[in-house]
Amino acid sequence: MDIHSPKFLIRLAFLVALLIQFRVYANESVKPNICNSFANGKPKAVLLNSAGHAVSKIDLGNVSIHTSTFDGNFFISNSNYRLIVYPKRLEIREGCSNATCFFKKAAKPRCQGTSEFELSAGINPRNFRPGVFASSLMISFFDPRLINPEAVEIKLLFDEKIVGSLSLPWVEIENSDSLENELRFLSKGSINQIEISVINSGTESVSLMSWQTDPITAPDLLIADASCSGRTLGPKETCRFFLRKTSQGKPQGKVYHWLLPTNFIESSLHLTVIQNTSENPRVSSKFK
Repeated sequence: MDIHSPKFLIRLAFLVALLIQFRVYANESVKPNICNSFANGKPKAVLLNSAGHAVSKIDLGNVSIHTSTFDGNFFISNSNYRLIVYPKRLEIREGCSNATCFFKKAAKPRCQGTSEFELSAGINPRNFRPGVFASSLMISFFDPRLINPEAVEIKLLFDEKIVGSLSLPWVEIENSDSLENELRFLSKGSINQIEISVINSGTESVSLMSWQTDPITAPDLLIADASCSGRTLGPKETCRFFLRKTSQGKPQGKVYHWLLPTNFIESSLHLTVIQNTSENPRVSSKFK
């Protein structure tokens, strides 16, 4: 067929027109479904993912130091969500708790009479263990026209939740439940030291620094390192240290505290021994 012939050019123009019409229909066919949610005039909000689909929650997916931005406190999601709010006079406040955070940025609204925001959310890794997590995400709506701006009744067409999976190291005392029983024998003088194992129960490797002693700690109980200081622990790997008495008889201090710093977002393994004359020693350990 001669591509320069009038008949060919007419057919080509017809096909192009059909393609343009189809693309316009495809783009507009999604919009009414979302915008129709606001047809009854009652205040409400819809959450959309990056593909423009209504979703029930913010899903951060796999979160780690490698896949997310860390701002010093929170892993911030690299995938953005959109929040459509009706009526457009309503506004939202950015907010952070100890566990989660979200940030907003005004966006061009796709529905008449609404305002639209680009949302990014974050999670504090110190508040969760490795693996699947779910937490609340409180979004505050307010109406600046009201005497009490916070007195807004709005229907949310989504759950105020943030979910995902955390990939991070997690340093802890192995078999910590039996540690208090062993400390009881150490306190009574039956033994002079106990061996304690540290495990990285997370999914990422972590580098351990050197043990540090809190100034409140009496010198009659100390940590003698065996294989932890200066060591890199892979997932499920362990190292060990000794908790040792430096004098005969019962240790005289009331509170003993040590920490093992790591290279993971300034987190340390904290080990605390609390000794009371009328009770057996109590132990707590935390990675924070």
